[in-house]
Amino acid sequence: MFRNYLPELHNRKMISITRIDLERIHSGLRNKISLYTANRTLGLLKHMYNKAIEWGYPAHHGNPAVGIKMFREKSRERFLQPDEITRFFAALAEEPNEAFKNYVLLSLFIGQRRQNMLSMRWSKVDLNLGFVLFPDSKNGDPQRIPLISQALEILQDMRTRATDDWVFSSRAGSKSGHVEDFHRPWYALLKRANIEDLRFHDLRRTFGSYQAITGASLHIVGKALGDKTSAATQVYARLTMDPVRDSIQRAADKMLEFVGK
Repeated sequence: MFRNYLPELHNRKMISITRIDLERIHSGLRNKISLYTANRTLGLLKHMYNKAIEWGYPAHHGNPAVGIKMFREKSRERFLQPDEITRFFAALAEEPNEAFKNYVLLSLFIGQRRQNMLSMRWSKVDLNLGFVLFPDSKNGDPQRIPLISQALEILQDMRTRATDDWVFSSRAGSKSGHVEDFHRPWYALLKRANIEDLRFHDLRRTFGSYQAITGASLHIVGKALGDKTSAATQVYARLTMDPVRDSIQRAADKMLEFVGK
């Protein structure tokens, strides 16, 4: 994001950047790209200055991003529709990149955020008991997510070829050790499937939506997705893995009905 959207700041000292500069950049990104990109970039800048202050940046100069209002965003409701699922799976069947293909399927069947999926470790996957542990969730707490039969089958096959602890190990030698993104094959997949305006995160929304369509309660959906709210925490704590797994299984079976699997 810094590399692509903030080139004018690359050779400037942080102390020289003003709130007016950032307001102009924020507005420019909304006009040129999208308000979502503008807001995420502003959030990055705010975080960068906060970290700089934590590391010794002169605090009296302050954070120039503080006080700049985010553009109002409309909540996204996009998920794969029944007619799109058929095309989506047909295009995925033609996918030559096996790692990417498995990533997409597991994202649908596990329903976790992109970074959680990419940083999955074999040491956190229990193929015998059928669950995966995500230690660094967005909510700050470890998430224990049950695995349905389709996800287990994919992971069991991948495990036989694993060379290190990363489920999606990077052959290119990324700094993290795992694949950082699958942007190029993702857009190629959407083009083959003739599907527009679908993001990686919408796979997670698709997962939750089909759980709800097949009759799961919102509490079960929240547990399966690893979501957490203060009002629902105690309810989640009383849930066992079996009804959560059953709900996920019904959702996956419903999606696969459309492609005859």
